[in-house]
Amino acid sequence: MEGYPVKVYIYDISKGLARSMSYGFLGRQIDGIWHTGIVVYGEEYFFGGMGGIESCPPCGTVLGPPDQIYDLGATQIPKEVFMEYLRELSNTTFRGECYHLLDHNCNTFSNEIAQFLTGNSIPSKITSLPADVLSTPFGAMIRPFIDAMSVSPGGHSVFPQQTQGASPAAATSQPSSAKKEVEKTPKAASEKSKSSAEDYDLLPVVYKESKVLNGSRWQTVLEDRVTKHELDTINEVHEFLSASNPQWALGRNHMDALCKIINKEEVPEEVHVMMYQLLQLAVLNEEFVNMMAHYNNHPMMKLASSHEGMSKQILSEVGKLLTNCSSTRNGSSYILSTEHHPLGSPLSNCKITSQTCAACLLHEDRDIQGVGAALASNLAKHSIPEDVAVEVGSALLQCLLTDDTSDDFAYQALVSLYRFTLITQEVADLCAVMGLDLQKYKKSDKLSNICNQLQLRISS
Repeated sequence: MEGYPVKVYIYDISKGLARSMSYGFLGRQIDGIWHTGIVVYGEEYFFGGMGGIESCPPCGTVLGPPDQIYDLGATQIPKEVFMEYLRELSNTTFRGECYHLLDHNCNTFSNEIAQFLTGNSIPSKITSLPADVLSTPFGAMIRPFIDAMSVSPGGHSVFPQQTQGASPAAATSQPSSAKKEVEKTPKAASEKSKSSAEDYDLLPVVYKESKVLNGSRWQTVLEDRVTKHELDTINEVHEFLSASNPQWALGRNHMDALCKIINKEEVPEEVHVMMYQLLQLAVLNEEFVNMMAHYNNHPMMKLASSHEGMSKQILSEVGKLLTNCSSTRNGSSYILSTEHHPLGSPLSNCKITSQTCAACLLHEDRDIQGVGAALASNLAKHSIPEDVAVEVGSALLQCLLTDDTSDDFAYQALVSLYRFTLITQEVADLCAVMGLDLQKYKKSDKLSNICNQLQLRISS
């Protein structure tokens, strides 16, 4: 007997927002906020916060088609026995009022049903998500909000007469204390806000480590670790950057040599830092940036594409490199490109840039946070995608929610936040939900001014 096939349907209820925003909120990548249902006997079964154990035809919820389908195998258990098992659960551990968005949710139910029917579990990435979220500082901070939320994708209660005490919260509801009506800003007010943004025209931040052009220690260290050709190429970079008016241009071979030495594990970190500092100066040259933009291999962005295992010093240098790029129109266009390219990962330049900015802002080291704020400030001067504004804006908010930010950092961060609210209302909503206290930053006229403007955006 073949039995009845059992599948788990997996839905991302964030519709891709978790993937794009999670790094800014949590400091780590979360691929989705998962809802699951078990499909068996021609019906989809799931656990919700309103109806308890519910069912519908496969793909019959408001969530539409699943993002993934995972085959759990087959069961020999007759439907009548399964329904009796569900009835028992609906009276005990899976009553509607037992629902909790993280601790006891649809995925808890799906995993238990999967084990009952087939002995197999649903994918661990689904069941481990709550622990991943709550292990972060931001997850701990929003726990009170999560406690009052539920997901109800729509279906009918399997045992309606037994449904009791279900949470009144809807699928994407927030606690009433955090709920906020969002209205579109009138065009006149929007244009007034844009003109107000020009009043906070901070100069682009640029990092110039000129010492790297004066020292010769790196040449001595490199002699035993690179080829003569590579060393000669780096010397050409040094010569170009030292000249007041060079009559020639850097090419792909110079970019490749710098990046190749950075990737050499046998080279001391001190030399890696110096190569990054040479790159930081090179990207201030418009011709060099134009060359990068037409170089399909994108070696510089490969360096910034993975923060795992990156030392504090190197993360700082990568942040400075992208900050210098974002200080010019052509440079910012390059690092904010949304076109995917062959990095060995699906990340675009834009995503790499936003994740680097968030990683710097969420770092425990204050100097690295300052680099992140500088990058955010430069990015805020340009037309950036909404998801970047949300990701970087949420990281800025987490910095501002601490009690020991300097006045200069606060001003830079608040101006950036204000500009991000002009890009998307979501940033203003985040400020409201996370309880940004602007009153505590009103320590000078310029801080009071930007706080007042930001408050108008939050209240609009």
